[in-house]
Amino acid sequence: MIKKTSISCLCLAVAGVLVSTVKTWSGTPVQFISKSRAQGINGKIVEVKLFPGYGKNLNFRLTGEFIHWATLSDPSKATLNFDDPKCMAVQRADSTSSTIVGDGGGCKATVIYLRPIEPQKFPGLPTAPSTLLTVTTDRNLYHFLVTYAKPNEEPDNFTLTINLKLASNYIEMLALLKVEEQKY
Repeated sequence: MIKKTSISCLCLAVAGVLVSTVKTWSGTPVQFISKSRAQGINGKIVEVKLFPGYGKNLNFRLTGEFIHWATLSDPSKATLNFDDPKCMAVQRADSTSSTIVGDGGGCKATVIYLRPIEPQKFPGLPTAPSTLLTVTTDRNLYHFLVTYAKPNEEPDNFTLTINLKLASNYIEMLALLKVEEQKY
């Protein structure tokens, strides 16, 4: 009986230590941005802050548009990936920027995934504390200011969703997402 009690207490103590050391995250995983703001029509340019060890999604699904081209002005600190395997980020020989290249227009990406990387050096390319991400879809042009967090900062979100309009409340946003989900 003493052995069972001791083992039970030890297990509870270990579980308590493990639970108390688990880091909790208090941000909102998704931030919604109006389409007009992402285009630079309303308000200042949208900031996309990258955090060490975390990526950031730019979700264009609610716009109904397909991404055909995207580039980082300074690709020395971030990479681009896409949700369509026909799209890929490459380093062009005539340019120092990372650019999507599709298969003759077959690129139909709806999500861009940005990931911070260790700073790289490209001959002739100056680096900056932030950079411009330009995205061209089948219908519009979007601009984002990519900035980089300090090593000890925690992310405030993981996905920026660009939508036609900002929902006035959470219930309306869920309805918009449900309709969009049915399209796929």
